[in-house]
Amino acid sequence: MIAPWVIYLAVLFFAAAPLGLILLTLGLFRRRARSCSACGYDLSGLKPGAVCPECSSHAASAAERDIPRVHWQISAGVTLLAIAALPLLLLVVVLIRSAL
Repeated sequence: MIAPWVIYLAVLFFAAAPLGLILLTLGLFRRRARSCSACGYDLSGLKPGAVCPECSSHAASAAERDIPRVHWQISAGVTLLAIAALPLLLLVVVLIRSAL
């Protein structure tokens, strides 16, 4: 029979690992603003520095700047993945010991 603490470790792993991966992905994904800041027209197919075809303004330069990475999501994702790694290691040790 499996001890209750092993089940708690499995639940902790299967809760922390996906959440950590989601936060890490959201934090590392480099997003770009792709709309005109004056009229909101989608500028995804235009060259950088192009004039907005909808309103003819030079506000299209807002599409060239990067939205910075979200550092708290990166650190929270790494922390949750580290928390998820501990129960996984303990579960592997328990399974190896029970197999011997």
